[in-house]
Amino acid sequence: MNTSPGAHASHGLGSRLLAGQSIVLVAGALTAGLVATIIGPPIFHDHLLQAGHPSNSPELAHIEMAYRDASLISVGVGLLISLLAATAVTWFLTRRLRRPWTK
Repeated sequence: MNTSPGAHASHGLGSRLLAGQSIVLVAGALTAGLVATIIGPPIFHDHLLQAGHPSNSPELAHIEMAYRDASLISVGVGLLISLLAATAVTWFLTRRLRRPWTK
C-alpha cells in the first residue's frame, strides 16, 4: 500500500473528478428525462390521432406505452454509457495528472 502524499492526493483528485462528472451526468439525464416526459408523449399522441387512430382505442394505449418504455430504456442506456465514459476519462486523467507527482 502506497501512503505517500502524492498517492493520496491523486486518489482524492480522481474521486473529485468522478463526482463532478457524475453530478453533471445526473443533471443532464434528469433534464433530458423531464423534457422527454413532458414534451414527447403529447406530441406523439397528437401524431397518432392525426394518423387516424381513434382516441380511446386499445391500440393507441399500447402504442403510447411502447413509446414510453422505449424512451425510458433509451435514456437509461444513454446514462449508463455516459457514466462508463466519465469513469474512463476520470481514470485516464487521474493517471496522467498523477504521473508527474510520483516520479
